[in-house]
Amino acid sequence: MNRSFGEQNLALHVGDEPDRVLANRRQLLETLPEVCSITWLNQVHGTTCAQITAATVGDLAVQSHQDAFCADAAWTTQPGAALAVMSADCLPVLFSDRDASLVAVAHAGWRGLCAGVLPALLHQLPVAATELSAFIGPAISSACYEVGEEVVDALNTSGIAPGGVVQKGQRPGKYQLDLAQAATQQMRDLGVAEIVGGHWCTASQRCFYSHRRYRQWVQTSAAVDAPEHTGRQACVVWLPPSVVGVCPV
Repeated sequence: MNRSFGEQNLALHVGDEPDRVLANRRQLLETLPEVCSITWLNQVHGTTCAQITAATVGDLAVQSHQDAFCADAAWTTQPGAALAVMSADCLPVLFSDRDASLVAVAHAGWRGLCAGVLPALLHQLPVAATELSAFIGPAISSACYEVGEEVVDALNTSGIAPGGVVQKGQRPGKYQLDLAQAATQQMRDLGVAEIVGGHWCTASQRCFYSHRRYRQWVQTSAAVDAPEHTGRQACVVWLPPSVVGVCPV
């Protein structure tokens, strides 16, 4: 087993064998009987949001070695059309509305938060933010996430680094960043009242992929031929056909 990718890597962009990744994705789909398709995003730390329609779901029936959308957020009203957000330290955020009429996902590392991926997604949805519930998935915790002054400056410029988000680190010029708290504060400012999750740490809990933990292992073990990236896990959300209607494909 490759230490960087493990057995369940779901990302095509990290250097793993594409056919093995697609097999892992098929295996995941097979475990979700209510799901017709899973949308996988080519995540680039931006603010592009993809709307997944009935036509899109049909296109996703054929697997490809390239992800269908270059985007860091997606939403859909289609029953049985699952949305996936991959991570290995960045923050995965999942949304649903009170009426179970839509679901959405966002990939929110510090770059995405500063760029405004969460407001970009919420402003595109056809429901008010006050109607949404948010779930924060596994991400690196503040205890394990040391950043430099340039990251803190970017957060301050974006207006999302008030008290509690950034604490002074143990080394000069270093800070501990709480991604979950930053996203929570931003979502509350946007009107999202119900926010849960955010208590897992990808870096300290070895059941998760963690890019930072992997890079530290590479450095300390002096691994010569280690790949640049580690694998990615995914959080997945969908509207059950039994609640909304029938599966479109």
